[in-house]
Amino acid sequence: MQILVVEHHPNVRALLGEVLTFAGHSCVAVADGSAALRAIDAGTVDIVLTDLELRVTDALLCDGVMLAQLIRRRTPDLPILCLAHDPDDNRLTAHPTLFDAVLAKPCSLTTLCAAFETHATATSLAA
Repeated sequence: MQILVVEHHPNVRALLGEVLTFAGHSCVAVADGSAALRAIDAGTVDIVLTDLELRVTDALLCDGVMLAQLIRRRTPDLPILCLAHDPDDNRLTAHPTLFDAVLAKPCSLTTLCAAFETHATATSLAA
């Protein structure tokens, strides 16, 4: 399974990449929405893990919600998981079906991997 991690903070991005690779997943980690969309357009992504709080690092100027909306327009069936400090954030509650799952930070590796397996399996069964 190819996981796309979208996280603006370089240390968190590197840690997520290392931990997911250690857990046996293939991972591409990017810092912003533009890089995420390029990776998705390349057609090698099976599931997306994005932070809700993306900082503006490129011309796309998007947070996790805006990125998920752009991804849904391109690839409506691609599973998108969101990491959020506050799962009750107004941006998330305003779009209750945008993400396949919202995971509270901090999140254990067990929880992350279970969410990946659940949503990747559901997508492959629907295909």
